Amino acid sequence: MIKFKRLEKGDLSDNNLKTVCKLIFQTDPYIYPALFGTERDAIKILEKIIPTDTDEMFSINNIYVAIEEEKIIALILWKKGSMNWNKRLFQENIKEIGIKLPDTFELVCEKYFDSYCDQSLEEIVSLINVCVLKEYRKKGIAKKMLEVFLDENAEDKYELFCLEDNKSALSLYGSCGFKIISRQKAFTVNNDNIYSVRMMR
Repeated sequence: MIKFKRLEKGDLSDNNLKTVCKLIFQTDPYIYPALFGTERDAIKILEKIIPTDTDEMFSINNIYVAIEEEKIIALILWKKGSMNWNKRLFQENIKEIGIKLPDTFELVCEKYFDSYCDQSLEEIVSLINVCVLKEYRKKGIAKKMLEVFLDENAEDKYELFCLEDNKSALSLYGSCGFKIISRQKAFTVNNDNIYSVRMMR
């Protein structure tokens, strides 16, 4: 039986923490490689940051998970209100680990993460990432997880951004009541001609 719940420190076995880090990295093919470099480095960095609850983006308090037999199989990374993106804290953790930041780190902070520091988001929940482990996809887990999460926080307003070519994700969000509000060029390091849509519920 699959349980849906907010992530707690007791859920973070070594394997589950690695899974959480991997799922976050895999949700966006443009932003996270530009921020972390490789998946291996992303896991090393996030393993250190997530359990401490010292970072507003990658906080244990902002992660909602699906768990089957004590194994995390899917997650939602979310944030209510404006985020005070603490770039310095992030850099300090990376320096302590001994990983070199990619040259694109500053660009991602400026063009992507700083957009979450918007006072107009004060009463809105941003769904930043929704991801299911590959071997558990196409089983309705993402939809059920989203439905339970949204029901638990039924009074909130929600927004998310989705790559325009991600048809399965667009269908999922549409089935959960999200409507497309706008279309804009998506962030990519090379300024590629990639578009995303903003959806609200």
